[in-house]
Amino acid sequence: MILEAFSSATPVVAAAAEGPREIIRDGVDGLLVPIDEACVMADAITRLIMDRALANGMAEAGRVRYEDDFAEPVVVSAWLSLFGKLVHSCAG
Repeated sequence: MILEAFSSATPVVAAAAEGPREIIRDGVDGLLVPIDEACVMADAITRLIMDRALANGMAEAGRVRYEDDFAEPVVVSAWLSLFGKLVHSCAG
């Protein structure tokens, strides 16, 4: 759901679990909070609700990050490049 939020320019707050930590740049395109800390999660959400400039900036950064790193053409190109290298290395 993080990538869907990024693609639609929606600010993100997520638990700092392994997956979200690899996608979200804390304080840039989203907020990461400690796992199992409901009050900290609520505070982060409230922070984005109260600070629209921060929320909008993170939303836009997430949208740009999605377009640069996760959009379909980018991912397809990366996979084709990888497969091409694998085929080349196996053929030689």
